[in-house]
Amino acid sequence: MTVTDDRTTRTSAVVPWWAHAAWAVLGAAATFGVLALLTVGVFVLPVTALLVGLGLLLPAMRTRAVLASVAGAAGPLLYVAFLHRHGPGVHCTSSATEVECADLMSPWPFVLLAVLAVAASYGLVRAARASGW
Repeated sequence: MTVTDDRTTRTSAVVPWWAHAAWAVLGAAATFGVLALLTVGVFVLPVTALLVGLGLLLPAMRTRAVLASVAGAAGPLLYVAFLHRHGPGVHCTSSATEVECADLMSPWPFVLLAVLAVAASYGLVRAARASGW
């Protein structure tokens, strides 16, 4: 497929959408595994590593779509930010029968990391396209 714009003409292989989605899910799973390492992450990371290995065996997956795994990391980070949305500090909720309190972190570092992950993925894809990958 030839892509033409005002600056240059280049030949670029069309990467299937499902390859981007698969790598984004694998990036999210790897990030979730690291964030939950002391609980279920121990079980998630080996499965993710196996799926990454299988993905690298498929020719359709060995494209610049692998860079979507960086953007996929934003999902779990935004979820952690959502869980800590009332932080930093102690946040208490009450019902008719009980009061629960939790010590929460600031959500902004997680939001910042998620934005940086998406921006880095975008920049890496642009650089890969410019180099012809």
